[in-house]
Amino acid sequence: MRRLRRGLVGTLILGTLAGAAGCRGCERGHAYPPEVVDNFIAACRASASEASCRCTIDQLRRLYTYEEFQVIEQRLEARDVPPEMSDVLAACSGR
Repeated sequence: MRRLRRGLVGTLILGTLAGAAGCRGCERGHAYPPEVVDNFIAACRASASEASCRCTIDQLRRLYTYEEFQVIEQRLEARDVPPEMSDVLAACSGR
């Protein structure tokens, strides 16, 4: 169930990034559990490139603590895309 949940979030976040290239200069930030990052990348890869997926998780880690990410994740699961996600998506798309 947890893996499915993570997969849903990754898919929701990156559904619009299919075919986008990677992010240059993304800095790693807050620590997220390795399984969260791995699940995010795996789910994301269903609809976007590895580079786009890594860029997105790197941007999220740079901007949000793991606890903040969990709140965003809950909103995404409810199909409530926070406005601040637009900046993350824009930073990683079209590269």
